[in-house]
Amino acid sequence: MDSTCFRLHQLEAITNNFSEDQIVGRGGRGDVYKAVLNGEEIAVKRLHSMQGLDDKDFRNELRKLNKIRHKNIIRLIGYCHDTHKKCMEYEGELVLASIQERLLCFEYMQGGSLEKHIGDESSVLDWTTCYKIIQGTCEGLNHLHNGQEKPIFHLDLKPSHILLDNNMTPKITYFGLATCVASTEEEYQTETMRGTFGYMPPEYIDKCIVSNKFDVFSLGSTIIAVMAGNMGYRRYVQVSPSPTKFIELVSENWKGRMHTTSEYPSQDIDILRVRTCITIALRCVDVDRKRRPCIEHIVRELEELEADIKRITSQPPDESKDSILQMGSNPYHLQLQHLKDITDNFSDARRLGSGGFGVVYKGVLRNGNMVAVKKLVLSTLKSQKQFENEGDLLMTLNHPNIVRLLGYCYETELIYRPYEDKFVFAQDTKHLLCLEYMPNGSLDNYISGMSSVLDWHTCCKIIEGISFGLMYLHEGSNVPIIHLDLKPANILLDENFVPKITDFGLSRLCDEKTMQTKVASGTLGYMAPEYLLRGVITPMADIFGLGVIIMEVITGHREYPYPHDIRRSSKDFIKREVQIWRNRLEKDPGYTSLEADCQQIKTCIQIGLICVNSERTKRPTVKKIIDMLQGLESMDWYIINELSMHDIQDEL
Repeated sequence: MDSTCFRLHQLEAITNNFSEDQIVGRGGRGDVYKAVLNGEEIAVKRLHSMQGLDDKDFRNELRKLNKIRHKNIIRLIGYCHDTHKKCMEYEGELVLASIQERLLCFEYMQGGSLEKHIGDESSVLDWTTCYKIIQGTCEGLNHLHNGQEKPIFHLDLKPSHILLDNNMTPKITYFGLATCVASTEEEYQTETMRGTFGYMPPEYIDKCIVSNKFDVFSLGSTIIAVMAGNMGYRRYVQVSPSPTKFIELVSENWKGRMHTTSEYPSQDIDILRVRTCITIALRCVDVDRKRRPCIEHIVRELEELEADIKRITSQPPDESKDSILQMGSNPYHLQLQHLKDITDNFSDARRLGSGGFGVVYKGVLRNGNMVAVKKLVLSTLKSQKQFENEGDLLMTLNHPNIVRLLGYCYETELIYRPYEDKFVFAQDTKHLLCLEYMPNGSLDNYISGMSSVLDWHTCCKIIEGISFGLMYLHEGSNVPIIHLDLKPANILLDENFVPKITDFGLSRLCDEKTMQTKVASGTLGYMAPEYLLRGVITPMADIFGLGVIIMEVITGHREYPYPHDIRRSSKDFIKREVQIWRNRLEKDPGYTSLEADCQQIKTCIQIGLICVNSERTKRPTVKKIIDMLQGLESMDWYIINELSMHDIQDEL
């Protein structure tokens, strides 16, 4: 239904000739008046008489809002575009001037703008209302992006452009900068930058790039403002704490507010919503737009959360704690006592393995499902930083070949301990991560004999899976993640022997082509020479580790150092390993793909050899490795340039 075209005198009448007494809001582009039309309260927005720019904004807003009907989008009632002559004094003389009046009429929002309800530290609204506003804003934005024949990018979403009705239902308003696009996948660059700092994404500020992730960034900043105050996002950027710590800070603040009122009998459930919303918000404001979620995914995530909460609240209290661990895709904060319960108080019988700083335990839930609980045991500043780094990175990762973080626990206990011949109270912070359980353990368990104990198809699946996981880390975003400790012990295998990369304690975000560290940390035999000797960090450091893993998966044993010992006789090495596999496969009389598999084994060995070249510039990218595995990329250049020893021939 199209909106009404009003005459100017009609709007003058209901606003008492645009009386100052009826102004309910002022902005840079116009004033808003409260009026009554046919018994209904409405808001009349009168744009300032600024030639050019406001005409465009007026037409743009009118076109966008004219046909949109959604409970979380402001409803346009009518408009007025009037040009008339008025006698005015100009340079001491009376002249007839053309006066343009542009007005838009909307439904009146008794709750005012969301901005008025947000302070520097936090929102003055209770959590139930905040959650309703967050949900409604997400649904309104989703309608703009996915509910129209042509998607609409708002491009100026912020608290002052979200209005609240008498039931505190949010409605997105102001469409002066909005634009229609052919699809949500469209990206383009603008010549000029318009918007509000703090709600504009970095790619727009730096390069004027517009995409559907522009509004997602603005949404994340708005949610943070609702949950942590106007200074919340600025403080998060300036102080740059770990995401998990910021989540805990916001959650503890809300928990404290809920404690002071009797309105929250279901505090645990509400805190679950708090953690989910602030986690979503942090993903939305990721500097890398590729890592931000799409709005439809956010809406679906909140819907799934509510469905899970409904299921949980129908269960006995003890069972509901276990259910939280199996909910959705977001990691949740877990109580230390709950993790003690499911690991039998971290008993040795539940111990799965240990590393430099932590021990991993098997957690058994009431329904029989299992999880892995990683506990920091050697608590130093260095180990705490690595542990937090792993938790922060895992929160942002979502790939079938990356181990999934289910939950985390940073909980401080007051303990009574000896100190200088007396007992004193001290704070002891427990750091734990809860991960999906991998029943087949680490790949390291299968590399210990004289030959591989896995069948070839499983070996091939493991090599491909690790490569796909590594490609997600290196190329799944604008800022590559370098693992820096890729080795069989850090590859876990699920019940179907699908490999999952784990242990991100040493990992780095590599926002430059080359980084350097003074101290190289990792595992000898898997560290690239340039990283081990000079601290040089590039994605090629992981490619070296991948090459060593490929060789070990195929041979089933370790043969250090790579590549020099093998390169001196690589032709013989390839023939020997292929023959070992051929002998194994021939023992199965029903084996039908012998030659094809032997050829694939040759290919994998060659890939392993070119990955461990001592010159990093001559190693292939992980994308090229995957193409080689799939027969889409030639290895000739790498073989000639990287294995050009006198006795090496192209085995392929």
